[in-house]
Amino acid sequence: MQSAEILLTTQLTTWFELDFGEAVTVLPSSMTFVDADNDGISEFVAGSVQGDLFIFKSHSARYWKKASDLGMITTVGAGDIMQKKKNVVYVVTGEGSIYTFMLAPGHISLEEDGTKARDSRAIKPYSHQKIPPNIVMSVLADIDGDGYPEILFGMTDRVVRSFKWVENTNTKEDVKGWFVTLNKWEFAGQIGNLSSSLSDGVAEIFVSQPGGSCCRLKACVSLNTNSILETNFEPPVYHNPTASRSRNPLMQTQVLAGVSFKETSGRAVRSRQNSSDKSKNIYAVCSFDGSLSVCNEDTVLWEHQTSEHLIGVYPFPLRDEFILVAGSGAVYIVNDEKKMLKLLTTESINGFTAGLFGTVSQQGDHVNSCAFATICSGGRIFIYHSMNIPNLSMMKSVWRRPKKQPLPVPNTSI
Repeated sequence: MQSAEILLTTQLTTWFELDFGEAVTVLPSSMTFVDADNDGISEFVAGSVQGDLFIFKSHSARYWKKASDLGMITTVGAGDIMQKKKNVVYVVTGEGSIYTFMLAPGHISLEEDGTKARDSRAIKPYSHQKIPPNIVMSVLADIDGDGYPEILFGMTDRVVRSFKWVENTNTKEDVKGWFVTLNKWEFAGQIGNLSSSLSDGVAEIFVSQPGGSCCRLKACVSLNTNSILETNFEPPVYHNPTASRSRNPLMQTQVLAGVSFKETSGRAVRSRQNSSDKSKNIYAVCSFDGSLSVCNEDTVLWEHQTSEHLIGVYPFPLRDEFILVAGSGAVYIVNDEKKMLKLLTTESINGFTAGLFGTVSQQGDHVNSCAFATICSGGRIFIYHSMNIPNLSMMKSVWRRPKKQPLPVPNTSI
């Protein structure tokens, strides 16, 4: 089976270190790029185990907003989870609390009496609710087909739960609603990460399992006799495409759903909503032993072996490529033609995320561009931005193995 080809290795040079104002510890699942204040420009959001939520705007190393005394933050995210046509930031703690924050462009924090807060950087939660503890990761997916995302949480006890915001207009409380549990699944092994995609317009959730395997959860949305949407899930399907290999069954594994793959005929196959061939649900699996496999169910479409410890696989914003991350500090961009670009960061990586981040263009306009965030030694976080990453499909190898030349025929006419 043909392996991937590394076309170019280059160093990332445009970066800055975030200034939290204090020593903090941020978990890999507690940081994300998202438009937190709904102004069309994305921010970087990070939560610490010390209980603080930080929001960084544009390319400022100093945080823009901060919330304190929340508890040990284990995962953060944002989306239209309250069906208000705008992003709402959610923060989950290991003790079993979920906080939500609603921000607006030019957000100004107010005291309870309506006066401007002394610390204009401080923000307060919109809602707070107790949920089961030991949550360590989350992903958004519209699993009930109503057009709004639900939150799926991965827990340390090998359980995944889904939550949905439900409005309650009959209450006298300021917050008109709460999160309710929709589903619960239990898995055989510890959960490495969660990833979501669409198949035939229906949400699919991939749950990584140790040893290079994963489990797929697929929703089934239908109308009942009263023309009301009903959501059920197919039985969980375990995929272990690399079972024939001799490997550690407890090895750390990460999965990414909805990747692209180009067949030998040159026809691109994508497991995305806009795909013309939605029957192929293609996903990528990487393991700590350095192996990458792009699979369709239990079939390995292509694979690649690196000499590094791989710690994560992520979607590339706005492009069909995906990102492969090694603990050594190497970041690989991979496309559907088995071509790879190797980017080198400044230090080894303990945590990573990719997304869109607000930047200032040469014309002075604020625009979104691709950015990486890395957690390095000592808990420091670096933002890599303004990356001019070329289109891999248009690139050719910088290095080629020289062709063997025939040995010269010795001159025997002397």
